[in-house]
Amino acid sequence: MSALTDFLLGIPLLNNLGPVTITKLSEELGTLKFVKGTTILEQGDDCSRLFIVASGKLEYYKKLDEDTLVVMQTISPGEIFGEDFFLSGIPSGGYLRAVTNSAVVTIERATLDSVLKENNVFFRNYIGLLNKKLSDNSDRIETLLSILNSVDLNIPEPFMVKKISQLIAESKAPAKTESESTSTPEENSEEIFYQKEISCPLCCQKYQTFKARHKYTIVDRTDQDSCPYYKVINPMFYEINTCPQCGYSFNTATANQVKSEIKDSLSKTISQLFKGENYCELRSLDDAIKAFQLAIKCQWQMGATNYALGRLFLKLGWLYRYKEDFAEENEQMKKALHHLSKYYDESEIDDPKDEMNVMYLIGQIHLNLEDKAGGLHWFVKITQHKERKKYPYLVNRSSEIWHEIRQELKQQ
Repeated sequence: MSALTDFLLGIPLLNNLGPVTITKLSEELGTLKFVKGTTILEQGDDCSRLFIVASGKLEYYKKLDEDTLVVMQTISPGEIFGEDFFLSGIPSGGYLRAVTNSAVVTIERATLDSVLKENNVFFRNYIGLLNKKLSDNSDRIETLLSILNSVDLNIPEPFMVKKISQLIAESKAPAKTESESTSTPEENSEEIFYQKEISCPLCCQKYQTFKARHKYTIVDRTDQDSCPYYKVINPMFYEINTCPQCGYSFNTATANQVKSEIKDSLSKTISQLFKGENYCELRSLDDAIKAFQLAIKCQWQMGATNYALGRLFLKLGWLYRYKEDFAEENEQMKKALHHLSKYYDESEIDDPKDEMNVMYLIGQIHLNLEDKAGGLHWFVKITQHKERKKYPYLVNRSSEIWHEIRQELKQQ
């Protein structure tokens, strides 16, 4: 009996299969090794394997913002990751990385499907594993909500806190008719949006603007360059904060103070585009485009980084894509490419993952502009990056695109 077979027999989920089945199963398994710090899965990746940690330690986490993450699960030797994503086929909801040098045994979806169909005891154990994970997650959420409530912080969506007296009052209220009680999110803007108070960096006036609630910003699919398509509401429509008083526009990435010496010239620049429109409530696609155009004008004069400007032009290009105005989309993509390329050439990007993501985006924009040779250059650079072993998903995807492009160029 091999060391791998002995290891698998020690896993509670698998030990009821018996030595013969385990030996047969071990012949179909893979073993992957990851150095400390390697990102194994990124948010949105297809989790097509079940991971069993043989040695080392993994962390599954979610990002709150660019500088903050929350560790959702630590996976130690003998523990399993991916049982929920793996079985349902939904993409990973967060990031998986190696905390230490780690070895991981992997089971492919087709292999596990076969075992699930052939062994009823294993099937029941697998359902038990899923139930335990749901219970553990429920306990974590309960603990977090208890802490938030105890320190009098706002409970985030989709949770709410009610007093017992409030529930009693609601139970005594007249019941609504079916027509009154049924509505879609699109019909009820108060349900899918909340109002965020903004202090304008230019005129210093405070205003409230619509933002989409997180539970309604569900991604349905994405294009190769990460352009997202949403099932209910597109939060990009409401990304830009536009002051209804002066028109100054910015997003979270460009939320900087306006220097007093440029306020007059900035106001004159804005007046050329802004004619007193109110973008603080429901926005159409054209409204979102106008808000991004205003933000680009403002942030250009504010001296925003090439990266910030590149991202603004990129998202404006996506908005034109939604509108199927492909000529205007290409114009914005060219500007995005210009600024992102300058950012890459002129900046020292400390984080290799950030650097490779910028390279990947530049390569994709080249492809959007039908410049296959230009895209090929960037994808090759990613596969040759000195830190490529730490980011296998990005490198493997770049390698696939590189081979596809090279094949197409050969045929031409």
